[in-house]
Amino acid sequence: EFRRVLFRSLSARYSVPLFVALQTFVHVSRLSRGRIWLSLGLWLVVLIAWVIVPTRRRGDVMDQVALIVSVGAACGLHVLTNNGQAYVVGYATLFVGPFWYGMPEATGPYIAAVLGVGLSAAFVGKEDLLGGLGTAFGASFFGLAALFWGRVLRASQRNGRLVAELQASRESEHRSAIVAERARLARELHDVLAHTLSS
Repeated sequence: EFRRVLFRSLSARYSVPLFVALQTFVHVSRLSRGRIWLSLGLWLVVLIAWVIVPTRRRGDVMDQVALIVSVGAACGLHVLTNNGQAYVVGYATLFVGPFWYGMPEATGPYIAAVLGVGLSAAFVGKEDLLGGLGTAFGASFFGLAALFWGRVLRASQRNGRLVAELQASRESEHRSAIVAERARLARELHDVLAHTLSS
């Protein structure tokens, strides 16, 4: 159990930065010294954001800003290297934001990810406006699917808690009924004995 939890925790925190690092530094020889340092800085921003978000999972302003900044940093990496970092971080954000937080908390990261993925597809590398629009449209549906999946999961968890509360309530009522029945029997026994002894 511990290994499984540890693996899930580490994979949630480090899989996105690891893939982005691979995409960024696989062709490091093509980059100038300045672009290498800029790429390293942008990658560190992505790393920090993706350590913060899975650790906290609150959906507050800090998580939202971390996701938006990571999308921006990945788009910057994508512009520098043209290796698809915007897609990895964008789609990860489109999954994590709506799935973990729901709406309206995930609105900012959702919009940032759709714009980042769409604009990267449209303008980085070969310019293709229709391809960028199609990619943004598909990304938005991916985010909506994650949103609905998250809603189903949260509803299932809520229903599980309600069932557990109902079972606890029924067990409490059952114990109360037993105590009340014992008290009734004790009163009757007391009354019978008192009547018998007084006669």
